[in-house]
Amino acid sequence: MLIRKSTAYGYEILSLLLLFIIISSIGYGCREVTPGHRLFTLRKGLGHYSFEYPVEYKRSASDQHSGYSREYFHRLLPEQDPIYARFIILIIEAGRHGDPDARTTLESDISYHSESAKDFRILEQSSLIIAGVDGELLVTSYFPKGQFGGFSEIQIMVRSVYFDYDGSIWEITMISSEEFAETARADFEHLLKTFQILE
Repeated sequence: MLIRKSTAYGYEILSLLLLFIIISSIGYGCREVTPGHRLFTLRKGLGHYSFEYPVEYKRSASDQHSGYSREYFHRLLPEQDPIYARFIILIIEAGRHGDPDARTTLESDISYHSESAKDFRILEQSSLIIAGVDGELLVTSYFPKGQFGGFSEIQIMVRSVYFDYDGSIWEITMISSEEFAETARADFEHLLKTFQILE
């Protein structure tokens, strides 16, 4: 009788231990999201990644094609234009549109906007590390072309990070009206800080 009680007690301990291991493994890999933010994870298409973004943004479009991936997010504001913000995650296979690497894409963007936009200015250009990968930050300001010719009356601030990873060019861009630039900067910095490339 003592042997049976001891064995039953051992099974209870073993059962509790197994339950603890199962519960622990379910939580493993989950990440706690910063209050006021959502976690976005993409595990299809060209690039697999995750990041946090403020709850005021909404995913507005997604393009997934062979050798090409783009995700759009817009900030939901009580006032409409001219106050706005949006960000885009773009991944293109290197060489697909002529650019062999992220540095060439950055230089192409500078060239295009300096010729096509009004009052184009480079405010910052520097190196950084994103998700453990070397990249470049480019911050510009300009008046873009209007929809119906001429130039927009809204000056925009554009923050872009370019980097190469796994045979593709990655570009993360935040576009905002000048009036909203500081809030957009903080949103962008949080996105970059929480950005992870998933295998």
